[in-house]
Amino acid sequence: MPYYRRHLTFDEVAPHIQKLRLWLRQNCPVVKEYEGEFCEEAFYFNEHQIKVMLDQFRHELLICQNAGFAEFIPLVTDRSIGIVLMKKSADGPMTTVTPTHIRLPKLSHLICLTPDDFFGLMRIISTAKNTQTGNSLMLNPAAAGYDSIETSPLYPFFTKMRVNYRMNPEYADKKWTDRKDVKFLADLEVSRDSHLSAMQYLTAKQNNDLLYFPVESVVQLELDWQQATDEYCVPNS
Repeated sequence: MPYYRRHLTFDEVAPHIQKLRLWLRQNCPVVKEYEGEFCEEAFYFNEHQIKVMLDQFRHELLICQNAGFAEFIPLVTDRSIGIVLMKKSADGPMTTVTPTHIRLPKLSHLICLTPDDFFGLMRIISTAKNTQTGNSLMLNPAAAGYDSIETSPLYPFFTKMRVNYRMNPEYADKKWTDRKDVKFLADLEVSRDSHLSAMQYLTAKQNNDLLYFPVESVVQLELDWQQATDEYCVPNS
């Protein structure tokens, strides 16, 4: 019968990453030229350091290498015999959910949804409950009007854990949105005008340097924002 290899999760590897990374930071010079472009951190090590590392941290190095979070590169110079790269993935997956904020899909994705699905997404998030750890959501699709999230066109925006969900980092915006703002939008009337006003509202809330917000959208959303001219209000961050 065939045997299947079980892949370690990031949570299982994380303690080994932390242990190896701490020793590298304390004992090995940093390779500035590699940082950012190829990896998150890179370290030179000499013959003495490699001996210590293989004697005391061989297990951690092998696990990190096999899981794809570290890489050994031989490099013989007057001060080194190699480099250890700690890859960007060693920082773990991008956090997309906290108890109070969420990384919504990028605005370019949201503007192209139908009003039904845009406000459906807002309802799915606003009716979701925090998990005990606070970094994922317990979804209740039925409360948002969906039979199942898996059969919904919104499913690609979510990443399923064992049971719960996070926002898919591939599509998630880098900026955070207060979940109170999501709840506010979820309660709006579903229409194209509301969709446009909601997108303008998200843009204003995510960008503190925005100077103008249309009066028409302020009226549509019933916002108490200061009017600057006949056509624009000053958005409140």
